[in-house]
Amino acid sequence: MNGKLHLHARMFCELDTKTLGVKGLLKVNWECCSVYESLERIEKRMCLQMSLNKRIYLCLEEAFKWLNMSAETYSKIHAEYITLLSNQNASKVTKTYPLATTMLLIYTAVYRYNDDDSNGFWPEFFGGEKNYNYQRDVNPVMNALKIVKERYDIDTNKRQYMQKSNLSEIFSQIYLPEVSLKRIFSALYSFCFRGYRGNDLYNVTEFLEFNEYRLDKPGCFFIKEDDIIEDSYDKIVELMKSGLDNAGEPDSQIELPNRFFDTFREWYQNDKKQIDNKKEEFYIGSPKVKIDMANDKIMLKLPKQKSRTYIDENCGWKVIINGDSRYIPARIIRQSGGTYLILDEDMELIEFRKIEVEYIFNDKVSGKWTFLNEKDYVLFDKNNLLLQRDTVKRDGCIVALKKNIIFPYEENIIEKFEISDWKEYLFYEVSLEDYPNSKMYLDTQAIIDIEDRPVIQRKAYKLLFEEKGNFLAEESLNVYESFGVIQFRAPYIQEKYFEIRLSDLGCKRQYEIKTNLEKLNDNTLSLNLDHLLKKGIYNLSIKYKDKSIYREVFLTYKDLNITNEYKMSYSQKDNMHRRILISKNNEIEISANHYETKLYEDCDKYIIEPTGTAVARFIFKLFNWEVHINKIVKPIRIEITGLEEVINQKSDGKLIDITKTVFCSKDIRIQISNFDYRYEYLAYQLCVVNINDDNSFTDTRKVKFGDEYTWRLKSYVDRLINFDNMLIVLNISNSTDEILYSQKLIKVTQKIDMLGFKKTENENHMLLCWKESQRNTNRIIRLYNYTVPSDKPLEFDLEDDSTEINIDLRKCKFGAYVPIVDYKREVSFFDNAITEKKFFDISQINNSIINKLGPKGSKQEHIFCRIIWCVLKEKDDEIIELTKRIDFKTICLYELFCAMLQIKYFIDLEKRENIDKLICINKEIIKGLLQFHNLNQIIEEICSYKEEFNTEDISYLITLFLSIRRAKSLSDNVIELLSEVDLINALCLVENGRGELPNNLITACKASFDSELLGMARDFKSIYSIIETEVNIIKNFWEWLTEHKNNYLLKRNYTKARMFRIYEYESEISSYKVLGHTIDDLVDSIIDENSFIYPKVPETWSDTMNINQEIFREFSYLMQKEISYSYKEVIKAAFLVVSQLNTISDSKYFELMIKCYFGKRRDMFNRYRAYFKLIFI
Repeated sequence: MNGKLHLHARMFCELDTKTLGVKGLLKVNWECCSVYESLERIEKRMCLQMSLNKRIYLCLEEAFKWLNMSAETYSKIHAEYITLLSNQNASKVTKTYPLATTMLLIYTAVYRYNDDDSNGFWPEFFGGEKNYNYQRDVNPVMNALKIVKERYDIDTNKRQYMQKSNLSEIFSQIYLPEVSLKRIFSALYSFCFRGYRGNDLYNVTEFLEFNEYRLDKPGCFFIKEDDIIEDSYDKIVELMKSGLDNAGEPDSQIELPNRFFDTFREWYQNDKKQIDNKKEEFYIGSPKVKIDMANDKIMLKLPKQKSRTYIDENCGWKVIINGDSRYIPARIIRQSGGTYLILDEDMELIEFRKIEVEYIFNDKVSGKWTFLNEKDYVLFDKNNLLLQRDTVKRDGCIVALKKNIIFPYEENIIEKFEISDWKEYLFYEVSLEDYPNSKMYLDTQAIIDIEDRPVIQRKAYKLLFEEKGNFLAEESLNVYESFGVIQFRAPYIQEKYFEIRLSDLGCKRQYEIKTNLEKLNDNTLSLNLDHLLKKGIYNLSIKYKDKSIYREVFLTYKDLNITNEYKMSYSQKDNMHRRILISKNNEIEISANHYETKLYEDCDKYIIEPTGTAVARFIFKLFNWEVHINKIVKPIRIEITGLEEVINQKSDGKLIDITKTVFCSKDIRIQISNFDYRYEYLAYQLCVVNINDDNSFTDTRKVKFGDEYTWRLKSYVDRLINFDNMLIVLNISNSTDEILYSQKLIKVTQKIDMLGFKKTENENHMLLCWKESQRNTNRIIRLYNYTVPSDKPLEFDLEDDSTEINIDLRKCKFGAYVPIVDYKREVSFFDNAITEKKFFDISQINNSIINKLGPKGSKQEHIFCRIIWCVLKEKDDEIIELTKRIDFKTICLYELFCAMLQIKYFIDLEKRENIDKLICINKEIIKGLLQFHNLNQIIEEICSYKEEFNTEDISYLITLFLSIRRAKSLSDNVIELLSEVDLINALCLVENGRGELPNNLITACKASFDSELLGMARDFKSIYSIIETEVNIIKNFWEWLTEHKNNYLLKRNYTKARMFRIYEYESEISSYKVLGHTIDDLVDSIIDENSFIYPKVPETWSDTMNINQEIFREFSYLMQKEISYSYKEVIKAAFLVVSQLNTISDSKYFELMIKCYFGKRRDMFNRYRAYFKLIFI
């Protein structure tokens, strides 16, 4: 039978030869019936093609292009080849099929190199590790390749870049592997095209500077060194541009191999979608060497990095300068979104020969970079960044030359300058716009190439929203009110080299533009498009000498009425209650985009109100195109990191108080971002003042608009060793040294203990005496009336060295006081400190002063005073009676809130019976208050005190008032206001089944929940499954922790959170972000904790429950599963309060909410509430 098939194949081939001719022979028919017929047919046809060939090819892949070898066809033929190898040795097979062997060798390199399921090249080629012997089988295969290569007379010696000689020979015969090409596409798309992040398509030098580590070895070689395809980078950019503009179908006229087009189509359908669907793509930022001209330094800048993975092993930077190695451990902070931020570092550089940098992540080297200075000159680009290649742009550069060398182009010098630590060099800032040649010849015999691209300048444009471009939004479009002009400058520039296309993406029209280029002089052309632009969205593409030099997708819109109440003021008071007003019309929509930007609407306008931020972020929608707008509203952004474990909220302009111990032990960083577009640069002075003796230390930095600078306070600790009590102030001045603003940031104090405190009463006075551990000056004593907590403390100046004071009790209000000695606050012209209200627990009032001689306040105030005193003295019988005497109709809400908070601080909530007492007191107060006051008004009032009350106290008050059934009646405005301070309560107030959320609540949820989780809203089965999975994760964590191999974690006394993150990393698991937290944020408070709440959920469903039967039944199934009892109780409680089952009374509901609030599993309770609310929304 086999013999007949073989004979039939020969006859079939002979018939083809006679009837089809040569052209027909080269069309391979892969559908064959013989076991090895495909190999035989392809061998004969390749042999015939080779005998007829008269061309010179650059590589064998080019010679074999007539085969149109797809990945599928390759796999089929390769499988046949492996079957043949299993029956015959490689030597015999290669002699029989040398061309087919060579072809398969080539396409194995194309399609199977470094693929996800590739096992290494030779095992891949031979079908597995066990199927070949290197010495026996590889040599005949390579001999076949050598013979075929010589027959085609192909020389690829300059293209051999792999370490192993055989592989290097093979890979020199292809353009580059498929996977390498896809990596180039992905890097180009993300860096140059995704979201139209910029107008400049970047040259190959810039692209590699930021993206080289993302490419593999063949991809790097192809882009950097290979000349097999002329202008390969530019052509690939053109391919991508045309393909992206035409829904994945690139322009077939671009001179690239056909395979590149097929690979792009596949990449467009698969890889591109994966990139687009990623919620955030974290790249490894590349270090840079940069001239800091304003501060006379050259810096090595090690950028911020982001990671979604917990970093338990070494993480940081290894820097080797001239052979001297230094390791810089990373300073890592965990962000609210569950990601980790590795903070940036800067190093000041003196003259160097070689710098090697490694970024180490979890004990592995994730990136390597090298900077060389081996010549008599150093090149920097116009942005002051070190160039590693002898190629510069026409827009200018900086040339650093040894001082004994003369720069030969005096007429092109803009400025000469020196840098103090680079004394051997003179720096020349050079303009090349009118320089007539394509090369510069330095006296060192060096030749500097100048890119053959004109300088591009934008002029006279006006943006609709921003002042200087949407530079904060890397993936956004510009919206122009007037597009202005684009000028092109180059020596003897000619219009004929330009190809300009303008596409109206709204109506699919395309304009070919040449007549609009106006010649201003021999070296300058100008492009004006305003007369062509209407309202809409456009794509502008400009080529120069067949190379893309500019691309921008943009929107144009005129006559939109925008009122900006912000005046670019530094003062916090000036920026309070400011808004941006945008008139409504039928063409546009504005929507919220960030939790720090609130959006409201009325009948004729949108109202945008940023909160605690320097930038208003929102979405502008025109003709179904959405643009992310980042509008600067304040001239500065100040960010303080390193105190996350010390303070539990952002400073938002408040003066931060810390101790000297904290200052010395924490890595505190102050980062400023210059958003003041009115100045080219500003001087930012960090001033540290010693409060005791007015000595000071200053560090001043000049920062350009759009740039940022970070002070690391840890580097100043040694210089400030004698500064026991400090005030850290930021001063901002312009180029004329005019102080624009001054802000107090951090107060650092040694705690002043009142040692040996004594009080002596003498008639109407009280003498206070104490001792202090050190000599202190510039002090003040404050008396806090904790029985009237709404009052400001009384203040008395203390003389230096004095440790006593005589108080006239008749001048102090009736009540109980606690004295505190503090340092005086420095007062500045721009005082912006907001004092947080202070409350005391019982342990803090040891030095209490009772004053019965002073005047009493109002009747209401006196009642609050007595209630607080009774709570302190545990006179429970009198408390409820006193609450009934409160006049709730005329009450001052602020006084009431302060009293309620002080009551909470005085009650020991570790004791369960005390929680019952607190519930009883607050029930009476809330019941009386709601008879005369609207709940909306009460919540609004509480939210208005977010500057005075800390986050915990605000949350407590809100929970109290919302733990009643009437809370369902709150307005959308109040819910949106509440979302700023207490997201979970705001979310739970939305009526079940409503189906939509208020705008600002949506924005807050997007910032605090994983988008995938939000997409599961109303999918109760998926959410129940998540809850069960998370409970099992915690259970499995305990089992993992008690395994013998992990005992070292317990011995090292790691926190539970840290141990849990190690477990997460090892087990390759992760949890969803809910309310800004993943499970590892909560693990310290949810493990091994007994429950003191016993919620009762009905055992069977009833149609009176106001709940879907299937949701209830699935919840019952969940509760029947093997879940720890204490977890079940928390889950039940969350289900009861969210589902609003009418089987629980208002009183029991209130008790349940308050007990859950004070339970150690409150964060988990809130997490489950959020899950269930997504079901019922």
